[in-house]
Amino acid sequence: MAPKKKNRILAILNGIFGDYLVDSENPLAIPMQFKYKNTPLNFDNLILEEKVNGRILIIIHGLCMNEEGWNHSGHNHGAKLAAELGLTPVYLGYNSGLHISSNGQLLSETLEQLVNKWTVPIEEINILAHSMGGLV
Repeated sequence: MAPKKKNRILAILNGIFGDYLVDSENPLAIPMQFKYKNTPLNFDNLILEEKVNGRILIIIHGLCMNEEGWNHSGHNHGAKLAAELGLTPVYLGYNSGLHISSNGQLLSETLEQLVNKWTVPIEEINILAHSMGGLV
């Protein structure tokens, strides 16, 4: 199965059965994590390209989606907006089937790690969210 199709199916499964997947410790449960250039950020050893800056655009998908949902016909809306505004795009992957308050708490914790470990001083954080991503 193609990776994009597999990721799309996994996002849908998490959106519908996400709380069950977490409760049963199923490996299909999507963990909350930030991604930069399609690579999950490892806060224990954060190494980024020199092109990142302290102006971040956090891009959050909606229910039953993943960060690939920002692509349409070869155009990535989040990356395009970030480039036009001089921001560093960082995508949030998360289990959209968890309760909104649970995801909100996880986002708070994950965002704190991002702020503490970012490789340059943070000047501003902007958020672009779709649907449930805005609620989280």
